[in-house]
Amino acid sequence: MKPNLPLTIRLFSILLIVPFNLFAQCFTAPYGQKPSTTQTITNCNGNYQTLASNCFNGEYSKVNVVNGNIYSFKSSKSGDYITISDNNGTVSFVTGNGIVTWKATFTGVVRFYTHTNSTCASDTRRKKRMASCTIPVTCTSPGTINTSSITNNSATISWAAASPTPANGYNYEIRTSGTGGSGSSGLTTSGSTTAAVTSANITGLTPGTVYTPYVRSNCGSSSSSYRAGAAFTTTNTGAGTVPVFSHIVVVIGENTSAGSVFGSSSAPYINALANAGAKFTNSFALTHPSQPNYLQLYSGSNQGVTDDSYITTKFTTANLGRELINAGKSYTTYSEGLPSVGYDGATSGLYARKHNPAANWMGTGTNQIPTTTNQPFTAFPANFNNLPAVSFVIPNLCNDGHDVCAPLNNSVRQFDSWIQNNLDGYKQWCINNNSLLIVSYDEDDFSSTNKIATVFYGAHVATASYAQTINHYNVLRTIEDANGLTTHAGAAASSSTIDYCWTAASITAITSSSKEATANKSKDISIFPNPAKDKINVFLANVNSKNLRWEILDIAGSKIKTGTVANVSKGSRIEIPVDNLNNGIYQLRFSDYSNVLLNRFVIAR
Repeated sequence: MKPNLPLTIRLFSILLIVPFNLFAQCFTAPYGQKPSTTQTITNCNGNYQTLASNCFNGEYSKVNVVNGNIYSFKSSKSGDYITISDNNGTVSFVTGNGIVTWKATFTGVVRFYTHTNSTCASDTRRKKRMASCTIPVTCTSPGTINTSSITNNSATISWAAASPTPANGYNYEIRTSGTGGSGSSGLTTSGSTTAAVTSANITGLTPGTVYTPYVRSNCGSSSSSYRAGAAFTTTNTGAGTVPVFSHIVVVIGENTSAGSVFGSSSAPYINALANAGAKFTNSFALTHPSQPNYLQLYSGSNQGVTDDSYITTKFTTANLGRELINAGKSYTTYSEGLPSVGYDGATSGLYARKHNPAANWMGTGTNQIPTTTNQPFTAFPANFNNLPAVSFVIPNLCNDGHDVCAPLNNSVRQFDSWIQNNLDGYKQWCINNNSLLIVSYDEDDFSSTNKIATVFYGAHVATASYAQTINHYNVLRTIEDANGLTTHAGAAASSSTIDYCWTAASITAITSSSKEATANKSKDISIFPNPAKDKINVFLANVNSKNLRWEILDIAGSKIKTGTVANVSKGSRIEIPVDNLNNGIYQLRFSDYSNVLLNRFVIAR
C-alpha cells in the first residue's frame, strides 16, 4: 500500500523535478560549445551574421555584446527554442521560439543556446545559429545655431539639421534668461518647425535687448536636449542712425575669400572678433585687381583706374580724408614699411603704394590732403586717445596676406596673426572708449563672386551674424555717417549706410561724438576690486532701471554668466560672485531698454 502523502508535499516534489520546464530556460548543453571561440558580430547594422554552422540543439555559442545595443538571435530551424544567458549559463536574459530580441544591459559575453523545444530537448539535426546587432537610434540635437537679419524687434535664427532627421521637426525658444526648456521665466517666445525647415523668423522682440536662441529636435516619442546659440542683441536705432565714434581704425587684408576666413583654423583671431562683433556674411568687393578696390573704399570711385599700375597724377575728387579734415576732424594712413612720412614712390621693400589709396590725393590742390597724413605704421600711437578720427592701417605685402611668407607660410594666418600682434591693444581699448575696429579685405582670391570677410568690433556693436548684402561703398558711407559728415564721396552718396548692427543708448548717446561725453558716461559703471578673486562689487552711478540685466563675457565674446537686478537706482552697488571663473580678462555688460553699460575686469588668483 502506497503512503497517502499530503497535497502540499506532492506539489513540492513536482516543483523539484521540473523547475526548468516551468520557467522555460534551457541551460543544458550535452553537445557543449560551438564554435570553441567567442564570436563577435562584425557590423552592427541589422544584418544577420552566422555564428556557427552544422550545429545541434543542445549546444551554445558565446557572443560578445555591447551595452545598449539591440541583439536578435535565431536558428535556421524556425521552431527551435532559444535561451540567452550570462557567460556562466546561470542567469537567463531572454527566451522564446524562433527569434528573440534583447537590449544588452552590460558589455561582455552571453551564451546563445538552442534546443528542440521549451522542455530543453536536444537533437542532431544540423542548423545554423545566427545573430544581428543594431545601434538604437537616438534623438540627436541640431547643429550650430546662427542668428542673422537682426533689427530693433526681429531676427532670423537658423541651424544645421540633425542626423538622423527628427520625425516631428524642431522646437525653438528665444530667451532673455534661463536655459532651453527651463520654463516660462525668461522665455520671450517659442515655436516649432517641420523637419525640412531649419530656420525661423522671430518677431516681437524688444529693442536693445540681449537674447539667446535654443533649438532641439522633436523625434516624436522623445526629444533631444536644447542646443544654445550665441547670444545676440537687437538693435535700438532710428532709421538711418549710426553711432558717432571717437576713433575708427580700418585694417585691410589682401586677396582672400570669405570662405577662407570665416570658420577657418587659419584665422582664429578674426573669427573671435566676428563672434564677439558684427559678422557680415554677404560682404563683397567691387572689382579686380586690388588697387581699384582700395580707391573705391576710400573715395567711392575707382577714379578710372582698372589695374595695379603706379598712378602718376594726383586726384582732386571727393575723398574720405578731405571730408574729415573739412569737418574739423582728422585722417591718417599708417602703412607698414613706408620709408618716410609722405613717401610717394611705388614700392619700398614690402610696401606697395597700390594698397595706400589716400596717397593719390596728397597735395595742396582741390580735395587734396597733407603729406603728413601718409605715415609709417611705426607712428601708430601707443596712446589710442591720440589716434585720428579715422585711420586706414595697411600691413606690408607679407602681413596683409598678399604674399606667402616664412615663417608661417600661410597667407590667411599671416594677416590674422599680424592683427593680433599689432592691433589687439586697440581692440581691447576700443570697446570701452567709443571706438570701432573694422577688419576687411580688398578683394577675394579672384573668384566670380568676390565675397570677402568683413567684421565690425567695438563700442555699440550688436553681436550677431548679418546676412544683408554690403560692399565697399556701404562701408565708406557708414564711416562717413559715424563721423557725422554731411558730404559723401562718390558712390557712397547713393549707398545705404549700415544702420542695423548697433546697440543704442550705449556708453555714448548715438547723436554725440564728444570725448567728454564718453569720459563722463564711463564713470557710470565701476568695478572693484579689479583684479578680483571670488567676487566683484559693481557701482552704478547714474542708472535708474526697474529690471537691469547683466552678462559676463569672456575675451572671445562668449557669454559665461548672466543675471538680473530689479529696481536699480542711482548709486546702487551690486555684488556678483565670480569664484567659478578662471584667471583672465572678462567683460561685464549691463543692459535694459535704455542703457547698455560696459566695463572690463580681471580675475587673478
